[in-house]
Amino acid sequence: MKYFVSVILIILIGVIVYGDLSEVDKLIYSTNEGVVKDAQFTPNDEYIVAALNGSIFVYEYPSLRVYTIFRSDSLLISICANDNFVVAGSSDGKIYAWNLLTKEQLGTLTGHTKQINALVMPPDSKHVISGSSDKTVKIFELATGKCLETFDGLEKEVIDMDISSDGSTLVTAFRDGEISIWDLTKKEIIKSIETQEALNCISLSSDGKYLAVGLENSSIKLWDLDKESIVRNMEWHSDSVISIEITPDNKYILSGSKDRTAKLWDFETGMLLSTLKIQESGLTVATSSHDSKKIFTASEDMVIALWKIEDNMIASMDINKKPLKSLVGHLNRVSSVKITPDSKKILSVSAEGSIKVWDLESAKYIKNFNGELWPSNSLWTYYSLAISSDGTYSAFGNFYNYYSEGKGSLRIWDFRTSKLLWSLSGYFTSVAISPDNNYCISGFSSDGKIKIFELKTGKLTMTLEGHRGIVSTIVVSNDNRHVVSGSNDNTIKIWELKSGKLLNTLQGHSGDVNSVAISPDGKYILSGSRDSTIKLWNISSGELLGTIFPEAGTIYSIVFSNDGKYFVTGTGDGKVRIWNFYSGQIMNTLEGHTGAVYCVAVSLDDKYIVSGSSDNSVKIWGISEEISDKDTSPAIPEVN
Repeated sequence: MKYFVSVILIILIGVIVYGDLSEVDKLIYSTNEGVVKDAQFTPNDEYIVAALNGSIFVYEYPSLRVYTIFRSDSLLISICANDNFVVAGSSDGKIYAWNLLTKEQLGTLTGHTKQINALVMPPDSKHVISGSSDKTVKIFELATGKCLETFDGLEKEVIDMDISSDGSTLVTAFRDGEISIWDLTKKEIIKSIETQEALNCISLSSDGKYLAVGLENSSIKLWDLDKESIVRNMEWHSDSVISIEITPDNKYILSGSKDRTAKLWDFETGMLLSTLKIQESGLTVATSSHDSKKIFTASEDMVIALWKIEDNMIASMDINKKPLKSLVGHLNRVSSVKITPDSKKILSVSAEGSIKVWDLESAKYIKNFNGELWPSNSLWTYYSLAISSDGTYSAFGNFYNYYSEGKGSLRIWDFRTSKLLWSLSGYFTSVAISPDNNYCISGFSSDGKIKIFELKTGKLTMTLEGHRGIVSTIVVSNDNRHVVSGSNDNTIKIWELKSGKLLNTLQGHSGDVNSVAISPDGKYILSGSRDSTIKLWNISSGELLGTIFPEAGTIYSIVFSNDGKYFVTGTGDGKVRIWNFYSGQIMNTLEGHTGAVYCVAVSLDDKYIVSGSSDNSVKIWGISEEISDKDTSPAIPEVN
């Protein structure tokens, strides 16, 4: 069922291929009848029924010719239709019914005193059930217009309803998050669920076992009604979810949001299959055909879009939830970890100044860079380390040294020989090496500057200015085009590496940006913050695509897998989480650290995750992954 608010002017035919939309095939201009409040396919998919102000427009499909127009004297808010009848509810409490085949009006059903927010028809086609702002639910007989039953005493406005395909179960929803399940044969409430979250819309699976709920806080929850428990949580919308629908075959969940997108999810896994960007204005209608092959959307800029659904993607992952090894030897918090490109060694640095190298497979300690170069009583606070893509160079940047009057340094080694190539003094808060191994990029001091050096010589080539605080994180895209930086000024900046030009500033976090990651294809940015959120951004447009609220404390570290299908976070609650990039869902939570997880890394072969913590330890986790043959391209859509 849906909660709709707006207008239609243009109809487009398109194709969903994981966000890749086809060229426009047709344009149809509607009449100037006004705002579309609701729309629906008939069960046989022969017609699309749309409510525009006081009229119902019935379009033939696929020709999109106007089959007929039904008129009323009220503002129509909600509709329902089957192969024989169309019923519409109005803002003044009236219900209008028409025969779709004869094009005749059956009559006006009265009894409600306020707006009709939801209508459903049982499969017998003899009755219509209405939910209203007058805090009642009524059952009407279509042939006579007689009110057969009134369910009153609800004490709240009914904002949405849905009915099972066999007509035995009715679900009513209220704004404060309460959901009531009715046995229509007994005409009584058999179960009530308190979601404790403000909701806007619901949809019942065809077997009546599951309920999808669209929430004001931008998330979608799928409830198992028998167990009264949430089985899936879908997060990628960034504003209120105003429409939700489980397709009749239970293959997909379709959602629409005030964030100007409609999203298609896999019902079984919760994976996000595609996102449809609805021009530049708010989406108001998102509904699917009964054969689950088409999606109909409408938006506030008076555009209707009709899209075709292609095959979905399936992915599964098995993750060892216990660490394979725990590496002990640091005397203070581990602030950064990296895995060498050959997936054979681990580098870790900690606040007491030790830079350790470990064998990944055996977990044996190999050597300590710091022991060869600095006194054992030095105390360095390291913010970052990096290793070149060919495994030849390693870079270490630190903020200060208690025993050298607050001076920090940037040091570049030949990783294979442990020879120090060059070093600079200063306050180096973050460091990265470009994938082409030509540049070392580092956040410098507390003035927000970023310095770019030639990796082999240490020659300063460029200084980037724009941040107003410490640059705590830096990454470079795989194609060497972009540098992305995060700061304690709460912003993310996108720079062009070649010219040093500032391309965009991303604002949305309310706390320090601790970590940023660029997807392997260079299209998306993930950011983790002290505000305890994860945000997804489009790197080209700078648009915020979604926000996750993990309830895990500060997000200290975030990194993509090398295939781009999942990402890993380290958080203040001491846990390592693996997330499905396509759905924004947690795939696994890894527990073993006893302190905050400050850093995470994924091996190039995607077989291992390494984490470092304030408990002074480094842990190695094993991954076994199987992806189906259909899983060939990223499903998060490209937004242009």
